[in-house]
Amino acid sequence: MKGVEVEGGEIGLKNSHGDIVIIPKNKANWVKQKLSEGCHGCIDSLVESLPSMKDYAEDGGILPSWEKVKSTLNPYNWGVDDYSSEKDFGTAFNKARAAGEKEFMWKGERKSTDMKGTVAKQLKWSGITNDRLGVKSKISDRTYNTIKPSIYGDENFSGNTMNFIEGNNRFKDNSEEYSKIIKEYLEESEKPYVNRDEDKMTELKTKIDKLDNKDTQGEDDPYSEDAWKIYLGKPQTKNTFGISKYKPTKSKEKNASYYSLPDEFKEELYKKLKENKFDIGSGAMSEFNFEGVFGENKSRARVLGNFTVDKGVDDRGNYFSYYDNYDLSPKLPIIGKTKIENIVGKPFEIYDRIYTKEYSDGKNKRMYYSDDELKNLDANKKDFDTLALQRELNNRGVKLTNSTTKEGKFDGIYGDETKNALLEYQETVNIKNNEL
Repeated sequence: MKGVEVEGGEIGLKNSHGDIVIIPKNKANWVKQKLSEGCHGCIDSLVESLPSMKDYAEDGGILPSWEKVKSTLNPYNWGVDDYSSEKDFGTAFNKARAAGEKEFMWKGERKSTDMKGTVAKQLKWSGITNDRLGVKSKISDRTYNTIKPSIYGDENFSGNTMNFIEGNNRFKDNSEEYSKIIKEYLEESEKPYVNRDEDKMTELKTKIDKLDNKDTQGEDDPYSEDAWKIYLGKPQTKNTFGISKYKPTKSKEKNASYYSLPDEFKEELYKKLKENKFDIGSGAMSEFNFEGVFGENKSRARVLGNFTVDKGVDDRGNYFSYYDNYDLSPKLPIIGKTKIENIVGKPFEIYDRIYTKEYSDGKNKRMYYSDDELKNLDANKKDFDTLALQRELNNRGVKLTNSTTKEGKFDGIYGDETKNALLEYQETVNIKNNEL
């Protein structure tokens, strides 16, 4: 091959048959190296992957393939983001799903981001369920970045609206800007009265007031952050929510999915119910009934605001349930016949049960495993909640002295003591059943 001079740092090569190929600038040094090594076969392989002359436009740009042109012109594909630039389909699929897309374009074809598996597995594997895909609107990202979830109510409507319109990112650290403005204001105010620029002082004071009003902004507690994301059609990132195994008895939707909060919240709720001697009154509870486990005046319950507590009984035993519909304030204005909440996001329902049982010591305690469930656990498989198992064995009078932390709480580790305790308990139960 012989070198041919071209512009722009590219290399032109011509073989003995007179065929000319243009090597891109980013491959030029590599080609020079291979030429010096005499590896023409290496260069031939590269040439086969490059566009041919018919693929170039008059301005030197690469013409898109006809398949891509047809795909772009097809109205069926409009409004769907193209992920063809990703290195493979799996990467494109994951990125599209993480963006909350219900469909995406890949190599000229429209693809779905639906994931196989149960709703619980969808949430666990990707942070979002199939039914939440497509909820995300064009303003979802702006809403999430400018409005703190725990203060989206009516009393903060005007402030949230201004933050949204002005694009005030709640995660931005304004401390440096704030200090600079304060310094300018003080320098101006310390001047003799006749030398002060009152207009400038007024402008600086307005800026200070604006920044002061952002004291409630920033990252919220993890429960609220994940709830806000689910509402807006985005994957949760704190792994707060799971899919509940239960549905309200009055639920009319056969295939409806209800979200559940972590066991730490159920422990907190059970403790509060016990303090109230399990008298749930009217059934309504508020975050303000709870301890400040996420900081001052904050609780794991704050994500629910006001929620409903009820009690009932099923095949598993007696239970208390909690329910909340996570939605925007119902007093927000309506555009035509469409609520603002239906433009921004989509409400979802939260429901779960806390079971109780009277044990042999005569005390009513929270039940983690029923008699049948405990009896049928496979001690050789780690497919259950070890911490819940330790608590249940303790309820039944089994001592686990070596399976606790320094604070005296169960460690949740499936060691020999816990495993042997389960086996011994199951053996005792089987012997009693056989004697009957």
